[in-house]
Amino acid sequence: MAGSRKRPPRADPLDDGPAPGHGAALDASLDAALAALDEQLPGARIAVAVSGGRDSIALLHALARRQRAAVALSVDHGLHADSAQWVACAHRCADALGVTLHTARVELAGVERRGLEEAARVARYQRLAEQCRSAGANVLALAHHLDDVAETVLLQALRGSGLAGIAAMPALARDDSAENGEAPNELWRWRPLLALPRAAIDAYVAAHELDYAEDPSNADTRFVRNALRLQVLPAIARHFPAYRQTLARLAGNAAEARALLAEVTADDLETVGELDSVLGDTVRLSRWLALPHERQALVLRAWLARHGLRAPSRARLEEMQRQLARAAPDASVLLTHETHQVRRYRDWIVLEARAVTAPATATGDVSIRWQGEAIVELPQLGGRLRFEPETRAGAPGVAREALAALPLVLRARRGRERLQPSAAGPSRTLKNLFQEHGVPNWQRVRLPLAYLDERLLWVAGIGFDRRVAVTAGERLTLRWESADTGSHFI
Repeated sequence: MAGSRKRPPRADPLDDGPAPGHGAALDASLDAALAALDEQLPGARIAVAVSGGRDSIALLHALARRQRAAVALSVDHGLHADSAQWVACAHRCADALGVTLHTARVELAGVERRGLEEAARVARYQRLAEQCRSAGANVLALAHHLDDVAETVLLQALRGSGLAGIAAMPALARDDSAENGEAPNELWRWRPLLALPRAAIDAYVAAHELDYAEDPSNADTRFVRNALRLQVLPAIARHFPAYRQTLARLAGNAAEARALLAEVTADDLETVGELDSVLGDTVRLSRWLALPHERQALVLRAWLARHGLRAPSRARLEEMQRQLARAAPDASVLLTHETHQVRRYRDWIVLEARAVTAPATATGDVSIRWQGEAIVELPQLGGRLRFEPETRAGAPGVAREALAALPLVLRARRGRERLQPSAAGPSRTLKNLFQEHGVPNWQRVRLPLAYLDERLLWVAGIGFDRRVAVTAGERLTLRWESADTGSHFI
């Protein structure tokens, strides 16, 4: 078969094989890794990711011998003409070992060639996570080894990556692709062979005469990683024979430094972050400016990551810092990052989605016949209206009886509206009241006004008009929740 290496099958694929010394390094390393896994995750149910290649076949075989492979998983990207044969090789191995193999196919249509490798990697892990959930596995075993670590560290360093890239791949870490609310339990990625060089896996495969598939593109030095492995690292090895262990140690140091910085950043974000009912998850500008410049950048990255956004490039992050820090106090700062906008408003740094709902002026009036609901969804206005009993003495609200008898009409601002927020004070313009209540101008256009019997009753973000609202008897207060930002407005 093209692209595969065939070995004569053994009488019993799960036997102990040859005497110690032939592939024994893998056995010893795996036993130590299993002991550590069982200590941290007792009762772990392990799914093995199997591509059909040498490394993953060796890992599947070794775990199956120990009866620790609950299931095997294979994902075919369809990017190579022989990919179906690699999956078939994985099937043969799993069948011989008595392990169930689940396969999946992913399509990467519409992805640019330069981003194909990363898209394939992301799609593979997402599909593997789905397969783990379906199989009831909470640990995904991956066959990365010491040479992979060395190659990754050097490649990331040459690309100018930060600590996250240099830290390479941890032996055990949570699988972020499983954090979507669908997983019945957390999923972990486990790499038990990280201490082993590729030669130790070769020795194990030879000792047990295992079949595996060979990807011919691994010899193509037009690919950067292949060129690094086949041309650069042999030259490095002549001067630094222990480069694998040295680069792995560098990755470990980077991982420790990254963990420490993450703790500092989490504390900083706790200090400068503020959850505002109107603006949402914000960063207090004055507290953020009090941090050293480098920690300001880390906080911005962590804050954006908390909203599911990728870290900006270093240049983009520097520009964000510059504009946020140096703009005049009354200046309006608007920065775009992926699907969101970063704004400066007074003493806050604010984040909101770019794809915001169109202003309510485009929808006309929306009439509500209240029938006792606690929440009325109003997608045409970009949010929902809550009705809550008002029990505070003297607090304004709308009478239940009036609300049940008359329709409540919601509409956008049309200009010249005035509201009297205090029984003893005069009516005032909405612009003046929005400024007083700290509602940014970009949010004001999406906040509805509520009318009862053609009289302005309530304005989201400001409150009730005392000329129309009641302060005694059974009454309700109104709250507006924006679907775009999650902000809450009285």
